[in-house]
Amino acid sequence: MQTFLSIEKVRFGEKLNYQITVPEELLDHQIPRFLLQPLVENSILHGTSKLPGSGLVQVVISKNEDILMLEVIDNGVPFAETLQFGYGLKGVQEKVKRLGGPGSFFEIVSEPSEQSKRVIIRLTCV
Repeated sequence: MQTFLSIEKVRFGEKLNYQITVPEELLDHQIPRFLLQPLVENSILHGTSKLPGSGLVQVVISKNEDILMLEVIDNGVPFAETLQFGYGLKGVQEKVKRLGGPGSFFEIVSEPSEQSKRVIIRLTCV
């Protein structure tokens, strides 16, 4: 994820800032391929790149007991009232269903009062 965001930072310059937060104990934890990249890509393309000023994309990974939580948060343009899942979101949703185990889910949360929107994936760790 670091490499992808570094490339996007070169592309967008000062219009894009990013932050990745992963506790040290989770640095070696494996996350299924291409689970986060479509979410971050959408966050930049449909959110922060539309801002007149700079945008912030945050990737936060945490774990609570046997649940791994992956969050992509940005301060970009809010989600539409009727959010449509494109190819990227559908792919992530399917991957979570197939790989995530029981209790896993994919959730999109818009929090306009906080000037942010958030995409959350919860995966049951085996």
